[in-house]
Amino acid sequence: RVNVSSEKYFAQLRDSARDGIVISEVIVSRSSGKLIVVVARPARDGQGAFQGAALATLKIDEFENLFRTLDIGAGGNVALYRSDDFSRVVRWPPADGKMNQVLPPDSPTRAALANGARDATIDIRSAADGVARIYSYHVLERYPLFVSVGISHDDALATWRLRSLVVAALVILVLVTLAFVLQRFRQSERALASSQELLGSTLEIAPIGVTRSSLDRRFLLVNPKF
Repeated sequence: RVNVSSEKYFAQLRDSARDGIVISEVIVSRSSGKLIVVVARPARDGQGAFQGAALATLKIDEFENLFRTLDIGAGGNVALYRSDDFSRVVRWPPADGKMNQVLPPDSPTRAALANGARDATIDIRSAADGVARIYSYHVLERYPLFVSVGISHDDALATWRLRSLVVAALVILVLVTLAFVLQRFRQSERALASSQELLGSTLEIAPIGVTRSSLDRRFLLVNPKF
């Protein structure tokens, strides 16, 4: 038997008249010793008097195991935050080991949420590690939570850079091939001119008459002897 009456979420359920779901901050489970988040709802009698709470525990390491499977690049991160007080529930990879870390008041994400944007993409340079990332977040429908995923600029541009290198290599290969073809063409032109010059000299000194005529019997070429 574990007594949770002193937990903040339990006191909130007991002292509040509303019957909605309450989500706790990240706490250490008194039964397992693991980091958890409690999702709870009050139980009341027919007169509305508080009798206790129905609650479920969400293990932080389960979220970490899930987030670990996502392809967010070497410099990316994925996190779950509360949308009511902007405290962090879980982040992968872990940042500083602090529980319930709150987004800074000047955070662009907080500003976007304050303006009512339930989904947004924001370009931010992290104050924690100085990495420039493109963050996208999504607010859950029925719970005071939002998911945030950040991809670093380097990871986001890695594919584009690779394609650019491939295209550049192909362009260089085409240019080299074209230069080779042009060189061979010029060599062929010079060889043809040389052959024509040799042919002309040969015809000039030939001891017999040489001619070339068209199909309609017109002379196209004759040598002096002819």
